[in-house]
Amino acid sequence: MAALDALGDYVNVIGNLQKLALIVLMAVFVFGSIAILGGRAQEPSRKVSLAKIQEGSTATFAGNWTCSGCKSINKPVQQPRSAESGHYQRATLRAAISAMITPRVTIGLYEDLLSYVEDKLERRVEVAQRRTYREVNDLVRRRLVDFAFVCSMSYVLGHDEFGMEILAVPEVDGKPQYYSYIIARTESKIGDLDGLRGKTFAFMDPDSNTGSLYPTYRLAQIGESPDSFFSNYVYTYSHDNSVKAVAGQAVDGAAVDSLVFDHMVATNPALASQVKIIEKSPPFGIPPVVVHPALDSETKEHLRDILLNMHLDEKGRQALQRLHIEKFVPQDDRAYDSIREMYRSVQGQPGLGSQR
Repeated sequence: MAALDALGDYVNVIGNLQKLALIVLMAVFVFGSIAILGGRAQEPSRKVSLAKIQEGSTATFAGNWTCSGCKSINKPVQQPRSAESGHYQRATLRAAISAMITPRVTIGLYEDLLSYVEDKLERRVEVAQRRTYREVNDLVRRRLVDFAFVCSMSYVLGHDEFGMEILAVPEVDGKPQYYSYIIARTESKIGDLDGLRGKTFAFMDPDSNTGSLYPTYRLAQIGESPDSFFSNYVYTYSHDNSVKAVAGQAVDGAAVDSLVFDHMVATNPALASQVKIIEKSPPFGIPPVVVHPALDSETKEHLRDILLNMHLDEKGRQALQRLHIEKFVPQDDRAYDSIREMYRSVQGQPGLGSQR
């Protein structure tokens, strides 16, 4: 009997462990790659505990959309296939997309735009994604990609480091501008930035303008830093994860890209009842499409011409509408001077660009 009782206790323990494992898995599913850490925040590389995100993925736009995992884009471009095979003969062009939103959502949103570019160029387009903004900038710097969609602060850092150039920028609501939103849960009593004192907070990426630089700058204006102001903070590495972290009560507040937030609310109106904007920044130069300065002038001008004119035909307009973009327009580097000034004033703050 004693043996049977012991066996029964063992089965109960195993059953409880299985239930606990299921709860943990569900939590990971709901909150994506978000993890809230206890104690005072350290450097991002040591303090952040995120669910594993695939290091990189490539996708080829030639007819059907296909994705395959890869560890690096450091590989020779495959030789173009013959015209009889239905593929383009000119050399493959490589693009990178910064993960302003989670990688799978990013790929889905940009599919039509990049397919359009491929058709107009008559060249295969291969796409790389990386988890951090730093990694995407590194791909451009090392000329492992030909063009990229980057954050505004990443552009400023890339321009000042190796001369990264703007091809074109999106225009939204009639302006090539966007904002940083500081958000909190709707039912909370938090009504402004000071209401987040001693609370938990989600930054996006150390090189994000709206998700890291602006809130850090705001804290510096009142004599504070993330370490002194928040009880804990985390980097989510995508704006949609930051919004979900607030809505799901994983953190008390977050700083997010207005373009991503507005898109999420437009496609999920229920979200508007869960989170509120407690502060809106001044306007900033919008995230641009960029190239390395050494890219050949023919490719550079062809890409620019495609982007600047894609709103003039139906297929181009449909691709833009999927991204809530009206059209692409030229942009001057001076549009990003306010970001430069903020960065210079807070450079060296814990977390902000600290991996550089």
